[in-house]
Amino acid sequence: MILLSGGTTAFAFMMALSGSIGGMFLSNFTQLPLFLAGLSLGMTGTIAATAIASGVLLIAGVSIGIPLLLILYAAPTIVLTRQAVLSRPNDQGGQEWYPPGLLLLWATGIAAVLMTVGFILLSSGAESIEAGIRQLLDQVFQRMVPAGKAEQRQFLVDAISPFLPGISAAMWILLVAVNGSLAQGLLVRGQRNMRPSPDLATLELPRALLFVLAIAVAAGVLLPGSFGYFGRNIAVVLGVPYFFAGLGVLHFLSRRHPAGVLLLFLCYMILILLSLFFKWPTIAVAVVGVLDQWTDLRHRLRNRGPD
Repeated sequence: MILLSGGTTAFAFMMALSGSIGGMFLSNFTQLPLFLAGLSLGMTGTIAATAIASGVLLIAGVSIGIPLLLILYAAPTIVLTRQAVLSRPNDQGGQEWYPPGLLLLWATGIAAVLMTVGFILLSSGAESIEAGIRQLLDQVFQRMVPAGKAEQRQFLVDAISPFLPGISAAMWILLVAVNGSLAQGLLVRGQRNMRPSPDLATLELPRALLFVLAIAVAAGVLLPGSFGYFGRNIAVVLGVPYFFAGLGVLHFLSRRHPAGVLLLFLCYMILILLSLFFKWPTIAVAVVGVLDQWTDLRHRLRNRGPD
């Protein structure tokens, strides 16, 4: 398991260097083998698989990518697998496992730290962070958008630059959740899992996170310059757990209907398709998650019965 996980991790990581669309897609699953090792063997399994992956990169002459592998993929997976396999006895004589809401909070915290470090490094320049990101995006779109389409290029820059760091961090959290869920599902099928699969319908978040999110939103609206830019983007990152809480409400509601599995599948398909063209579907799900955590919506619905 360790040898296979480490080798596959290195292969998936190097696929990003190929520059092909297929290689970039496969690189999204770099953490999947590490989660397979960690959720079946514990944190030491993830550490050993990371060592194997680093050795493969070194032998392949890609040692320059080892720090990136450790910072973006391996270290977060080590932390998350260590937390995921924590348990303690409960009052019923069984095991109480580390709750999924706190696991999600760890992933969000790691993404927020990584984004903050990026902001600090970028702020050392003379120009503002947002101006530097706009300049970078303009250079990228100059290669992608045909010459003579300056208005289209400017529209893309104006639409993406205000929230690019936050969206990037949010996508990182989503990939962590997808890779961890896929690994757990594969291990459950093979009966190699250390813990039972977390239930999204029971996801609970700390109330204090709402106040931190409110502060970030206020900073993004009220503060000028780079401080406001940072506030807006950290608010996007802190909103990700509530997006998952909103999905938890969908899972909870689907169980109250005879055709719940089909309805849940249709909801996911509609959400994915609409999110490709509009921002409001993901925002709407996150708002549902905020309302659920603020008003204990699922508990109220549970007490009303299956009507």
